Amino acid sequence: MNSVGQQHQSQSQRLALQELGCHIASFLAPEDIFACCLVSKQWYQDWNPLYWKDVIRKVPKDLSRHGHLIRNLDLSFSQPSDKLARVREHSLNLRSLKLTGYGFTRSNFEEEVLGIRSAPTAEAEVTEEGLQDLENPFILNPGHRNAYLSNTLHSLELSVPPEVCSVLLSRLAQARRAGLLQGLRSFKGRQAIVYYTCIEVDYPESCTQEISNILAFLDTFPELTSFSLLNLNIVRDTGEITAKPICIGREYVNITKLEICPNSLQEFEVLATKMPNVVELLLQPKESNLIPVIQQHFSNLTSLSFYMDDHEYSYDLVDDYDIASQRDIYKDWIQLFSELPNLEKFKTRMIFMPQLVLESLARSCPKLKSFKAVEQFTSLLGVQFMLRCCTALKDLHVSMVCPDDFFIDNHQPWKAPLENLHLAEVSLKYSEGVDMFRKRIRHWTRLKSLRIGHAFSMSIKSLLDSEDCRAVSEETRSFLPWTEELYDKEDGSNRSRNRDSIDLIYSVSNAKGSRSGCAAPAVVAPHYPCLEELILECVPKVSPEGIYWRMVDIMPRLRSLQLDITLSEKDILKMRGCTVPIT
Repeated sequence: MNSVGQQHQSQSQRLALQELGCHIASFLAPEDIFACCLVSKQWYQDWNPLYWKDVIRKVPKDLSRHGHLIRNLDLSFSQPSDKLARVREHSLNLRSLKLTGYGFTRSNFEEEVLGIRSAPTAEAEVTEEGLQDLENPFILNPGHRNAYLSNTLHSLELSVPPEVCSVLLSRLAQARRAGLLQGLRSFKGRQAIVYYTCIEVDYPESCTQEISNILAFLDTFPELTSFSLLNLNIVRDTGEITAKPICIGREYVNITKLEICPNSLQEFEVLATKMPNVVELLLQPKESNLIPVIQQHFSNLTSLSFYMDDHEYSYDLVDDYDIASQRDIYKDWIQLFSELPNLEKFKTRMIFMPQLVLESLARSCPKLKSFKAVEQFTSLLGVQFMLRCCTALKDLHVSMVCPDDFFIDNHQPWKAPLENLHLAEVSLKYSEGVDMFRKRIRHWTRLKSLRIGHAFSMSIKSLLDSEDCRAVSEETRSFLPWTEELYDKEDGSNRSRNRDSIDLIYSVSNAKGSRSGCAAPAVVAPHYPCLEELILECVPKVSPEGIYWRMVDIMPRLRSLQLDITLSEKDILKMRGCTVPIT
């Protein structure tokens, strides 16, 4: 009895250690997990599945041995490759697959990814055997294995050229009817876009999907919880007789996330009436009159992203003080936010967001946690109002130039508990603005990430006060950051030699109680206690002697620092005297 109890206890402890290992692995880089695999045989057994769990970009050579351990796979191909067949045959336990093929033809996709023979073209002679293949093309041979269509797959994302997009939904529906993709819950279909550098080459036109094909696909996959056709325009059926009549009564109640690009109001309304439980909505419409449909059918939204390509009135309404015109033109937006009390995330692009709309967003959506405006027509007065009133706002991304006036203290405190602040540009021309910027940033004690795209008008005093600047001038420590330029990627000996040289260059002098290779702990008040990432792009050149040391001292959780040079997490650990494993 004791031995049985001890065995049961040891198994429980082992399971607990495995769960702890999975949690720890989520914070480690692949090379760190690989180092753990080399500790012992037992560690290899425990950590090797964690090392192979996520594979991105590069297909491993020993896929036949470890492919069954891969759970999340993200691959991109410019042309079809024999690696596609290796993945198809050996990665049979995938949970998530993201496959991007820029150069696939229809025959490439059907033969290499789907594992079937391509259907005859309209010009080809259709034999009796070919006709049977068209009617049921997924008659698989015994022992046939296809990871791309596995029943273990929960999430599938395919980015393919227009030629493949036209048959994508119908082919996947045929696979489902043949007994494949039974576990699929999330699907994303996109057109793979190649950005041409030659101005004589025209961009390819966006691919389209008829509404009846989409409904037929959704009928075949009733368990889907997420559906996305972001850059594929949804249009009405062009033929006089559709492939399948639209069933008015059917609803897709499991879908909670929808990302589509409707060509007009009609297509959007057809889908909106069939998906009553959507809480995450991303729209990239061709028309701007879809707001009443959102208001009518999606009152429980928690996340809304609206990407609009039309600037027809944006340039005429840059005056934040013209409230009357704003109230008349943007009444639909104001009314929409008033009926979305559960909204937590809002992202907009290619549409002007005036002060009145942002004030309505702040007042009507008390749960708002994230606001991202990735266009240059966003009212700064409206953003200031949100910072004063949104007590749940944690993420703020604004693509506007923020001048001195934006940060000046007008005796109205900012109540937003920001954790991530990303600004396109900060322009500080006066010393008062510099001081207020530093005061505002230090006010957010929970701030984890600060990114500024253009910081050419900022100085180091924007983050360091007079005491910090005085400490910088007295700093005697030196450090050579670990950068990609220090070694040749093709030569492993250069890498180890440069690491040894860094160990020699890293030194601490005139520091009380310090010894070579180990920094004396700095007793400094953490002005930015939670900051993990600080990126100031295009910042004027600063002296690395002392400034980076002071940054590390007053930012105890810092993991990434970029001013005129970049310090990685390993650099910062070494500056703090921590042991960094050599991989």
